[in-house]
Amino acid sequence: YDELFANDEALSCLDELFYVGIIDERFSPVCHGLNIFMFAALIFVALILLTQCLCSLIYVARSHRTFTRDDGEVPVMVMVPCYNEGDKELRKTINSVLDTDYPDQNKVLLVIADGVITGHGEDRSTPEHLANILGFRIRKRDKSYGYTSIG
Repeated sequence: YDELFANDEALSCLDELFYVGIIDERFSPVCHGLNIFMFAALIFVALILLTQCLCSLIYVARSHRTFTRDDGEVPVMVMVPCYNEGDKELRKTINSVLDTDYPDQNKVLLVIADGVITGHGEDRSTPEHLANILGFRIRKRDKSYGYTSIG
């Protein structure tokens, strides 16, 4: 080691290869103010994240609300969107909604059918399956059955 750095020639070579610059140690009020602003912004963001974390923990840790008799008196609408559903799937979904413990007089089932698309392996479209399940007949000339495709 001593032989390698015995003269200044090796040190000047290393300085030329790895010299980046010197640290500016001048004091500037603008730079000092920007540093203070950046630290304040960093602390502000950290406090927001900490508050969000604490609020999440409080939300998770609170006691869960139980279903009371008064809750059953509030009307509720269950919307079931259907697209290329067969008879078996539609019956399963409708029966699942109807078999809930919620009182029937406060429960409305709204089934939204896709249109007249017949899925793979199906003999009827989703609205035709629904008509069969719910017990009504679709008239082909009915204006509510038709639609205009804009796509």
